[in-house]
Amino acid sequence: MPQRLLKQFELNLPPGPAQKSFLDHFNSQLRLRMPGAQGHAGYQDDVFVASFSGPFFIHDQHLFLTWQTKFRDLYLTAFTVLQEGSHKDSPLQLDDAISDFVHNVLTAALVDPRSDFFRRSFFHYIGPALDGEYWLSGIRLAGNAERRATWSTNCGTRRVRRPNC
Repeated sequence: MPQRLLKQFELNLPPGPAQKSFLDHFNSQLRLRMPGAQGHAGYQDDVFVASFSGPFFIHDQHLFLTWQTKFRDLYLTAFTVLQEGSHKDSPLQLDDAISDFVHNVLTAALVDPRSDFFRRSFFHYIGPALDGEYWLSGIRLAGNAERRATWSTNCGTRRVRRPNC
């Protein structure tokens, strides 16, 4: 089915925090409005194009749209929205709704209330002494030579100072 161009946004965002913030906010907002999507990516001439298509919730109904992000030399240069098929709303109403959506994403990316943080949590471990450190999904688990280790035996629970190995 042929697609028609609904809207194109020229962004020219350089690689770095601003581009990452925009893409993070865009993907987050898109997930709220698209129950599912399919996509593909590749080079067209010297421009890398990532496309994804799916039903987009707009004006109290789902409209099948294709979103394209275009990168040249790592710069996010353009953002294009294509429509497949027809829709009861006039092109002007769709254009305004899509412009509002992208404007809200850009505004959220500029404000970007996120901040980096570090959180340390202490857990109690019952069992043999940990041998080294373990990484599970970005979380570091490690024993501490100065702290006591606790383990269970047939005679009950015993607390001892962990030997320095």
